[in-house]
Amino acid sequence: MTIDTVLFDIGNVLLQWDRRRLYRKLIADEQAMDRFLTDVCSPEWNEQQDAGRPIAEANAILCARFPEYTSLIEAFYARFDEMIGGEIDGMGAVVADLTARNVPLYGLSNWCAETFHHGAQYEIVRTLKDIVVSGREKVKKPDPRIFRLTIDRFRLNPEHTLFVDDVASNVAAGERLGLRGHLFRDADDLRRALTAHGLL
Repeated sequence: MTIDTVLFDIGNVLLQWDRRRLYRKLIADEQAMDRFLTDVCSPEWNEQQDAGRPIAEANAILCARFPEYTSLIEAFYARFDEMIGGEIDGMGAVVADLTARNVPLYGLSNWCAETFHHGAQYEIVRTLKDIVVSGREKVKKPDPRIFRLTIDRFRLNPEHTLFVDDVASNVAAGERLGLRGHLFRDADDLRRALTAHGLL
């Protein structure tokens, strides 16, 4: 089956994103930082904002539970831009080459609606024709509803669409809806896959 469209995840596929990029500036001890990012501003807490919970509500809940960490908790979203490290190496060239060949490119990202503007400022993201952002839709990957919404909104033919994500459960969820999945490792590996599909 011919692939003619690519649907990209954004964080850690197009853009580098790492909470530690910010918190290394705020917590000197590496083990203490890891404990904070595991037990306080945990991935599970952040994912609820990706699913649409307002930042003010999220901060209030966590600051009430951990008042001694109030300033560090509030820094998570106040300084969210400092977690972004720019383009993933080699991905700017991949996207440019696909664009030069008139391949339609779309985005599907688990990202808080209130901070997505930090990612949207990058040229590699602005190149995409359109993007579904989980925080705006109040549903996130791997929930099948966000895949159905994306397929319908962009009028995608799943069998002709390559879905690129760095999380295996998201790739599997997309494949269950008929998308052709690619688990992202790095730009070179993706370029080989795109070449094999005749897109590059």
